[in-house]
Amino acid sequence: MTAKRRISMPGGREIDQEVEIVAQPSPAIQPMRRPSRYNQEDYSTGVQEQEYRDPGQPTRSFGFWDAVPIICLLIAAGGIGYIGAKRFVQRQQDLVTQYGEDVALYGNTYENMREITRTFKKKLGPGVLRGQMFKSFTRELFTGGVMSVETIERVQDAKELLKISDSKAVQCFNEVGLEVRSQPSVLGKILFTAERILGAKALEKLEIRKMFRYSSATVDDLQRSVLDRVYREACENALDEEEATMAPAREADVLKLSQAEAENIFRSVVLERQRLREEEAAKALEEEEQALGSGQQLEVPVEPIEEQPTVHAYQCSDCGYTLFPAAGREFKFFGSDFACPQCGASKDKFVDLNEEE
Repeated sequence: MTAKRRISMPGGREIDQEVEIVAQPSPAIQPMRRPSRYNQEDYSTGVQEQEYRDPGQPTRSFGFWDAVPIICLLIAAGGIGYIGAKRFVQRQQDLVTQYGEDVALYGNTYENMREITRTFKKKLGPGVLRGQMFKSFTRELFTGGVMSVETIERVQDAKELLKISDSKAVQCFNEVGLEVRSQPSVLGKILFTAERILGAKALEKLEIRKMFRYSSATVDDLQRSVLDRVYREACENALDEEEATMAPAREADVLKLSQAEAENIFRSVVLERQRLREEEAAKALEEEEQALGSGQQLEVPVEPIEEQPTVHAYQCSDCGYTLFPAAGREFKFFGSDFACPQCGASKDKFVDLNEEE
């Protein structure tokens, strides 16, 4: 069975189309559907009607307003990523600063420094920030403490734990120097330390000397003064704690002092201490004489002041090695089996320098 129907075409034209009608059994209950623009059903004929598209008509392209939602999403994602990255960088910088403060304050032993360094390495991740950690520590150490042998040893330990090369250490020292160039005392500490832990090739790139406002000769004099003061303190500590009879070797090695220089400084410290003791004894005797001369009655009899033993310096006539035994304790170091620590000469090769004077 056939039938005709009229179809509207683009441009206002109308055509008649012949269609074949096929009778089909309908279900008991047929669901109702809302006709759509692209799927309309002619209920009178039971034939679906499809939208006709003219092949010559251009299709609609993807325009600017279609891209706006996507652009907004990308901008939002980029903003969130930027904020997250900025917070991450700030967190890393805070951890680096905290590391420098903690090591400078609590890393007074190698074990403590190693534990603190291990903890912060885990927090910071891979070692891309090791140079910043070293820089943070040295800045805190140089600006907050006095120069000493321990200062040099701690910087050397940090350099080893963080695996900082000489070239990287020079870069860190130069950057710290630029930050504190208005503080000559801090520049002096950086220069003093760098010249004792870095090789000659790396020191060629060190620019700390150029940051001083003084002449090169003045800088050298200041550095020599620091060296003398630091080693004198080491000698004082050795005499107080161990009653040392020779120049401290470990400290001299850290400071890159020759043996002769170390012995000269040690001897001057020993003689200075002896002079101070003699002055104190003379002052006490003078006060007692003044008290007796003023007619004051002393209930306690005055005991004679024992003469303080003189410090003797003994030098080996074979190699020049010098000993400074504590006053009154020479017998301990000149027993029958005594020999020169440097060349092995017997005790009769040692000459008392005080007697020569």
